[in-house]
Amino acid sequence: TPQIWPTHWPFFAQFALGVLLIEFLFYWQHRWFHGGRLWRFHALHHNPDRMHGLKSGRLHIFEIVIRHSIVYAPLILTGAPGEVFLWLGVWMNANGNLAHANLDLRFPGWFHYLVVTPAFHQLHHARDLDLGNSNFANSAPVFDWLFGTFRHPDRHRLEHTGIAEDFFPRGFFGQLLAPLRR
Repeated sequence: TPQIWPTHWPFFAQFALGVLLIEFLFYWQHRWFHGGRLWRFHALHHNPDRMHGLKSGRLHIFEIVIRHSIVYAPLILTGAPGEVFLWLGVWMNANGNLAHANLDLRFPGWFHYLVVTPAFHQLHHARDLDLGNSNFANSAPVFDWLFGTFRHPDRHRLEHTGIAEDFFPRGFFGQLLAPLRR
C-alpha cells in the first residue's frame, strides 16, 4: 500500500493534521448519533444529570466500535505512525475528560472558539434540545462554527443536563440491551 500519511512532516505538524482529521470525523460521527435510531445508543452517554470527568468514557459498546471504525480507521489506512496515535490518544482522552468535568473554569470568551472547555461542552449535555444538538467537538470546535452548531457558553444559559426520556435501567447488561428495545 502506498504511504499517504506525511511522515516526512515534523511531528507537531503530523499531530495537528491528526487532530484536524479526527475532529472532522468525530464531529460527523457524533452528529450522526444524535439523530434517529442511533440516539438510543448515544443517550447512555447523555443520561446522567450531572457532569463528571469519567462521563467522557460512558459509551455504549456499539457506539465505541462505530466511533473507532469511523474516526481512527482513516489514520490507520493512511499510515499514520504509532507515536502520532499515542499522542492523539493522550490529547483526545485528556481533553474529553476535562470537557466533561464538573468544573467552573473561567476562560476569556475567545478561548471557547479554539478549545473545547467544560462550559462549552456542558451546553452539549443540556436537556434543552437546541443546546444538546450543538457543540459536538471533542477538543477543537472548528467544525461546530463552520457548520453552524457552535453555541458560545457566555451567550447561553445551561439549566439542566441529562435527557428527558430516561429508558436506561441501572444494571450493566440492562443498559447494554436498552437501546435495542422499543
